[in-house]
Amino acid sequence: MFARTTESGVLFSRRQPFPSFHSQLENGDIIPDAQPKRITSLGAIEQWDAQRSIGNLTAKKMMDRAIELAADHGIGLVALRNANHWMRGGSYGWQAAEKGYIGICWTNSIAVMPRGRKRVSHRHNR
Repeated sequence: MFARTTESGVLFSRRQPFPSFHSQLENGDIIPDAQPKRITSLGAIEQWDAQRSIGNLTAKKMMDRAIELAADHGIGLVALRNANHWMRGGSYGWQAAEKGYIGICWTNSIAVMPRGRKRVSHRHNR
């Protein structure tokens, strides 16, 4: 998944994501064998706890789950917490599209400055 992200032209600041991922594994921020746990299930809507599992693999599983819910209910909404970096969010939209679904994906995080800026700008994400 790291290679596909880079291949698509998405760069993560000035550093490569794999060394950062490796550091997070070493210091326990990411738990490689952790399994996501469903917290709430309300028909087409589910909430999951990633339990600090690998972000991009967990996001892929959650989009698969949203697609399953959509197949059963006409819509599928999955919320995920306690996850780490999911890499390129657009990957999961494409994952849905390849199966004939529309995927809308977003995340929240601390404010991040765009490259070359010294202060937060909310205009770079439009």
